[in-house]
Amino acid sequence: MLALAIPAALLGMAFPLLGGAVFGMLLGLLLRPLLKPGERSKPGVTFAGKQLLQYSIVSLGFSLPLHEVARTGLHSLPVSLVTLAVAFVVAVAVGHVLGISENLKVLIGAGTAICGGSAIAAITPILKPEDHDTTYALSTIFLFNIVAVMLFPVLGRLLGMSDTGFGLWAGTAINDTSSVVAAGYAWNATAGEYATIVKLTRAMMIVPVSLARLRQAGWRPLLLGLIVWISVATSSLMMQHLTGAL
Repeated sequence: MLALAIPAALLGMAFPLLGGAVFGMLLGLLLRPLLKPGERSKPGVTFAGKQLLQYSIVSLGFSLPLHEVARTGLHSLPVSLVTLAVAFVVAVAVGHVLGISENLKVLIGAGTAICGGSAIAAITPILKPEDHDTTYALSTIFLFNIVAVMLFPVLGRLLGMSDTGFGLWAGTAINDTSSVVAAGYAWNATAGEYATIVKLTRAMMIVPVSLARLRQAGWRPLLLGLIVWISVATSSLMMQHLTGAL
C-alpha cells in the first residue's frame, strides 16, 4: 500500500487539480493486471481496503468540530432528501423502461442515493436478491465511484463552484464515503471536510430505507446506474442554485 501511496501523494502535490487519492486509484488500476496480489497478500490487502479505510474515516470524523458537523448536516439535509427521492424515482421509472428486475432497481437506487456498497450490503438481507443482482449493483456503483473522483473536481472548477458548494455536491452526489473523501480533498481541505460531513449525514438515511420493503442484466443495470447518478448530481446542483449555496 505504501509503495503506491507515496508516489500517489507526490503526484498529487505536483498536480493538485486531481490530488493524491485520484492518482492512487489510477496507479492501482494500472498495476493490478501486472502485479496481482497472491493468496499470501490477501489478508493485508483486505485489511487496508476495509478496516484501515474505515478507521481512517472515523479518525477524520473525530477531527471535525461537533458544532460544525451538526450545522453542516442540517444545512445539507434538504439537498440530501431531494437527491434521495430523485434516485429512487429515476431508478424505478427508468429501470422499468429498461426491463430491469425490481430488486436490482432498488439496489442500484439505494447504492446511488445513500452510501454505495454499504447501502447495498444493508438492504440485501431484506430484499434477498439473486447473487448476480448484487454483483451487478456493486459493479455499477464502484465504476461510477472511480469516474466521479476524477470527473467531479474538473467539473466543479469549470462551474466555478465555491469550496462549500463543491463539498455539498460531492457529499450528496458521489456514492461511497471513500470516494467522497477522495474527491473532496482533491479540491481542498475545506471542501474535503464539508463533503465528509455531508456524506456521513446522508449515510444515516440507510436506516429508514432499510426499514421500508420496497431480472435481467447486461448493459441495462449499467445504464440505469448512470442515469440515476446523473440525476442525483444534477438535482444536487439545482437545489444548491435554488437555495443560494452554489
